[in-house]
Amino acid sequence: MLKNSKKFLSILARTTDEHINSVLVPKKDEAIDVLMNRLLNLAGQKIVAGVSSPKGQFLARLTMSVYEIYGMYESLLDSEVYICRFPYSKTRITKSRHLQHVFANYLNNVYILKERLKNFLKLLEDVYAVNEQRKNVKRITQPLFTSNSRFFDDFVSVRGIHVHTESYSDSELDRLGVIENFVSDGRLELETRQHWKTYFETQFKNIRKEKTEVISTNNKNVQNLLEDFFTKIYSIVIDEDEYVRIPI
Repeated sequence: MLKNSKKFLSILARTTDEHINSVLVPKKDEAIDVLMNRLLNLAGQKIVAGVSSPKGQFLARLTMSVYEIYGMYESLLDSEVYICRFPYSKTRITKSRHLQHVFANYLNNVYILKERLKNFLKLLEDVYAVNEQRKNVKRITQPLFTSNSRFFDDFVSVRGIHVHTESYSDSELDRLGVIENFVSDGRLELETRQHWKTYFETQFKNIRKEKTEVISTNNKNVQNLLEDFFTKIYSIVIDEDEYVRIPI
């Protein structure tokens, strides 16, 4: 859990839980039936009738947006594990393609996180930047649009990365793949193949170490970004009594 945003998430969860309890407790038996039907995939009622409200819909939308952001951050952290493991021995998956896949997937998740933060800021402006609060809210959100975009653009620019284009290419990973294909060429003499296999393993370790450092460093920077992000939007979303502001 990110330290500075722990309180934000706690308040969001408490506000949501109290609202859910207020509408479901009077329909406890019906809610239990619905839960069992959904969990066990049984025929029958799948939604508790008459509990939907603008307040509940807003809290659900806000909660989903926040946890989508944190879910993607967790996926970025997962990449630090994936890139250091190769659990596909004796399968058709090669080391170079595994490394290419993990890093390309990481970059795609960076892009998705960027878009989720942008969409969340749009949500905050849509619901909170109204009437007399418009200027106060946008004084916080507009600089965040700019700083977040610059952060992610700088990352891909420094790495020479093109994310979300028709193809992703990395010269070092491409070179590694060529070497690996060369090693697997059955026409090579045993001594020559062994030489290239040793060279490949050395290159694989070096390139994997480099990509691991890129991921680890960027994840630390993303953590700092999210810490700052949720600290700054705290006053928009959370009121003086430490509940979520409901603009309904």
